[in-house]
Amino acid sequence: MADELFPMTVFCFVYVLLMRTVFKSLLAASSWIPKLLNKPTSGEQTSIDELKSMKAEQAIISPQDEFARFVRLKRKIDKVSEDLIEKAKSRNEKIGKQQRSLKGIFLMCLFAVHIVFLVTYRKTPIVQLPEPWFSPLHSIISFPTGTIGAIGLPFWMVTCNQIVSSYII
Repeated sequence: MADELFPMTVFCFVYVLLMRTVFKSLLAASSWIPKLLNKPTSGEQTSIDELKSMKAEQAIISPQDEFARFVRLKRKIDKVSEDLIEKAKSRNEKIGKQQRSLKGIFLMCLFAVHIVFLVTYRKTPIVQLPEPWFSPLHSIISFPTGTIGAIGLPFWMVTCNQIVSSYII
């Protein structure tokens, strides 16, 4: 009987490993996809170029000799800088919302896949071991199979997830 159930232990471990790898990859993607989609606009790029040229011009001007021109240019630089900061702030807020949304969607998809997996294989014992091994906890460990001495899928998935998170990914 152990030979028949051994493939289920490996199958479940590979499933947990695969799901964890996919989830980590999707979490990484959820952070860079919104950044890729929300790049600075051409207007912002023009403002950045204009700001650089004004700063270069200001570096040339002597504050002692041409104070009025220097201050006027400084005010323009400050105004353009404030506009750029506001635009960047709103873009970063939008990116943050999109990142949280994508992360939530990926979590819901992973949850749905886990539920389908658990429902499909809920009555299949992963491994059948001697009854006295888990005597006080056999009902928890064998849930939902109901077979005394069996290791149930939820317990095995939690165990595999801990192994994968501690030693592999």
